[in-house]
Amino acid sequence: MIVRGAQRSRSSQPDGTQPEHAQDRETWWPLDIPTYDGDPSVGHPSVVFVPEGWNGYRYWMAFTPFPDGRRENPSIVVSQDGIRWWVPDGLSNPVVSADEIRRAGYRYNSDPELVLTPGGRMLLYYRPFSGPGNEAILYKRSQDGVEWSSGQMVLCNQARYPVELLSPAVEVGMDGVLVMWTVNGLNLGRRVIERRTSVDGLQWSPPERCSVPHGVNPWHLDVVAASGLYHMLVNDRSRLFYWTSNDGRTWTGSRREAVGRSGTVHDARGHYRSTFVATRSPSPRWDVWITGQNGAGRNVFWDVWRIGLLRNLDLAAGASEEGRRDLWLEWRWRWQHLRGRSLEQVLIGTDRLRWTVNRFMAGGQVMQKARC
Repeated sequence: MIVRGAQRSRSSQPDGTQPEHAQDRETWWPLDIPTYDGDPSVGHPSVVFVPEGWNGYRYWMAFTPFPDGRRENPSIVVSQDGIRWWVPDGLSNPVVSADEIRRAGYRYNSDPELVLTPGGRMLLYYRPFSGPGNEAILYKRSQDGVEWSSGQMVLCNQARYPVELLSPAVEVGMDGVLVMWTVNGLNLGRRVIERRTSVDGLQWSPPERCSVPHGVNPWHLDVVAASGLYHMLVNDRSRLFYWTSNDGRTWTGSRREAVGRSGTVHDARGHYRSTFVATRSPSPRWDVWITGQNGAGRNVFWDVWRIGLLRNLDLAAGASEEGRRDLWLEWRWRWQHLRGRSLEQVLIGTDRLRWTVNRFMAGGQVMQKARC
């Protein structure tokens, strides 16, 4: 494991927790996340933190090896300090295999999300995708984090335009009911965030559109309920933003990035789907596990992706500074980012193309969705 930029005038407690009033940010980059194929390139983290532990571990992470859709299969690791991770005894990764998804009629996995229910059951949500009209959210459940049930479909989308269920973020709401937020690109314009609720985690309410700040086009997200508010960490493909809400429907926040680039190779091309948990600081501070793209390849699918940890971060303050960028390399990457990509990736990943397509749609109407 490489540790860079660590600023620690206060050490961790013997049990791995941070001092109650610590104000110093710690940076651990990159973390050593074990994968089932030995390739260290990983992304899409989702972390559940249980201070007293759950089945022997305080931190549980779902993630996928990434990139390459053949590797993008949800996996589980555990930790006692959020820094050192390993596969729990008895578990064999991936928890959701590529063969399993293909037998169900999908091409690849994506977007794992972990949530611990009030009843002490761990739920793993994930999004299989195959192409236009074949997108879904499935879940597995576990009492111990090692033995997992078979996958069950909870939501699906059969519209001609493929992306309605991107990046599910599931949290226990402040009323004890499960809440799910997803990104919807069906309107071929600015992507929107939708909210659903569930009592059992399987049957979900119809979606309701959230009100979100202008100027940010959401792509992946994570949500935490803490201190009487909902907190959202939003990714727009290469940047992270921080929003808050009283009710999970109306979100406010700045267009300023919440996390700047480190100036190291590990996030040279920016940040992707990331996850966070609240610290015990009296003011809102966060431990954030960030997916970074190193920019080593000719496009995103040839990069090495790594997860880093920023501990005790004040997201509301925004990024104080950002690593210097080479603008020529960045614009060259933006062009390469389109080459050889799927319909989903091109239409959703290019704002100008979405705007152009929308002009040719009669009234910009959303294509109707068939029943799954």
